[in-house]
Amino acid sequence: MIGDPGFSREAASVLANDHISRRVLDRIADVAEARGEQRLQIQALERIVSEFPQDPVARIRLAQALREAGRIEEAERLDPSELGFEEEKG
Repeated sequence: MIGDPGFSREAASVLANDHISRRVLDRIADVAEARGEQRLQIQALERIVSEFPQDPVARIRLAQALREAGRIEEAERLDPSELGFEEEKG
């Protein structure tokens, strides 16, 4: 899947569907990240976060992907400190 030249087209087609399993969304995000396809990775992670808004791991992954894409303000809205994951001091 990682080396598949049709991945981008197929992933975009899958993401256009209303009903996608969490497992498929996670796989698209993982493969897109490995291929350096930020747009697809972010789309998949946004879907995960919209369907599972209380999942801190998904929110952190999305924030990291947004930061890497230069979308800092959007990433800050998903900052882990808002989720109670602030670094301990001292």
